[in-house]
Formats: sequence, structure tokens, C-alpha cells
Amino acid sequence: MPRLGNGPVGIWAWESDHVLIQYCISYRNKTSNGGKDGGGFDFDGGVTNSILQYCLSYENQGAGYGLFQYPGASDWSNNIIRYCVSIDDAHTTEGAGSFFIWNGSGESRQLTNCYIYNNVAYNSSAPVISFENASKHENFIFGNNIFIGTGQMIDGKNKGSMFLGNVWWGSGEKIKFMDHNNLSEWAAATGQETLKGLIVGCQVDPGLKGPFLTDITDPYMLNALTGYTLFPDTHIKNRGLDTKTFFVTDLPERDFYGNPVPLGPGREPGIHEIE
Repeated sequence: MPRLGNGPVGIWAWESDHVLIQYCISYRNKTSNGGKDGGGFDFDGGVTNSILQYCLSYENQGAGYGLFQYPGASDWSNNIIRYCVSIDDAHTTEGAGSFFIWNGSGESRQLTNCYIYNNVAYNSSAPVISFENASKHENFIFGNNIFIGTGQMIDGKNKGSMFLGNVWWGSGEKIKFMDHNNLSEWAAATGQETLKGLIVGCQVDPGLKGPFLTDITDPYMLNALTGYTLFPDTHIKNRGLDTKTFFVTDLPERDFYGNPVPLGPGREPGIHEIE
């Protein structure tokens, strides 16, 4: 970062429609001292009808995946982030997280309809989800993701996101959900991770093979990220929700590793279907 101020982000789009970003790695990006950004991937102001999939973000100073709307941009809507991985992102930039939501317009209708599903985020120093103070948004759905972290898993105030069918786990210390000490308490107080009166998320070791860290730099080696595959006897087997029960979109045919994605019951959270 050769100057003072915010930026950059490794791979991003703005004021664009029908963008597809896939099979990319964005790692160890930096920002200036005290600056924002320095992240991995970003759908920024005015992005619509776009998909970010099969990507790896790791050890960026800023957010792994930024969902941003700046003042004066066209409306941001109908975007998807799926089958992606974030590893130890947001370790420096204040307020950031593995997934980071910011809306500088101040109007929720300008940041709407985003579906974040079947991703994995591992973070040992920052929240897996972070909402900027200015982050009004509508109809963001986090579903069938695996979130592994320490301490506060979600930072800031949620102003438009729904969480359904996610797996939450702590690596080394107890985790919290906003002001709540566990998933059950959070679900009872907010209705998050509940569907038709039942808790559909879970706070359990997902059974990933590990290790969680990586130094992969070649996108043609993404299938070597085997630490995020699931053991066959995982507790989360058959726990995934049918994503069409909470939003309508065309589902991918393949998972992160190129295996066929089941279209019926029995899908698993995360980026890899059990072999």
C-alpha cells in the first residue's frame, strides 16, 4: 500500500452486473496504517446479479469477503457468495471480519438480497461476521455455512441478515453470539437459526479434517485444500437445509472440489459433500 488512506482489495467489482468471480485466490493483501480495506474479495457499490464462488481468501489484513455499498452508488442487489473459504482474514483492519457488511448510503433498500451459503470461515483473531456501524441492509441470508472462531463470532448490530442451518464452533475458547453466550440462547432471543419454531443451526464440532492454515498460491491447486473436507462420520451429516426452502436461485452442479452437489435431502453444510 504505497499511500495513506483506504484500500486496496485483491479482487473486486463495482457498478457491474452479472459478474462471475471463481477459482481465485486472494491472500495477504494489506492497507495503510490505520486504513480500511486490505481485503480479499469485494462486491462493492452497485453490483447486481453477480456470483462469487470456489474462491480462497486467507491472511488478508481486511475482510475476506466484503459486501459494500458506498454513497452515490447504484442499488446493490441479488448477489451470491457460495463454496468459498476464508482463513484468518481481517487480522488487522479495525472492524472487519471474515465476512464484512457496510452500507454507507444509510438506506437499507440500497443493499439487498444476498445469499451466502455453503462457505467455510475459520478465524483465530477476528469475528467471522462483522457488521459496520453503518450497515443497514435487507434480506441477506447466511445458510449452510461452517463458522469456526474464537470469542465474539458476530460483531456489530445485525440490520437485515438471517442465519439458517449454519454450523458454529469454537477453536480454543468459548464463543459468543452478539451478547449471548451460546447458539441456543441467541436463537431464543432473536429467532436466528430457527425455522418453523425449530433450531436449524448447531453449535458442534463440524468434523473437518484439518489443518486449517494454508500457503496455496496457485488456483490450479485449490483441490489440495483438503483440510476443509469432512470426515465421513461427521455430526453434521444430513444437517444441511435445502436452500430453495429459503431463497430461489439456481444451485451449482459441483462443490468446491468438483464433486456433484446432491439436489435432494442429505446435503451437508460447508464446501464439500461427504464422499
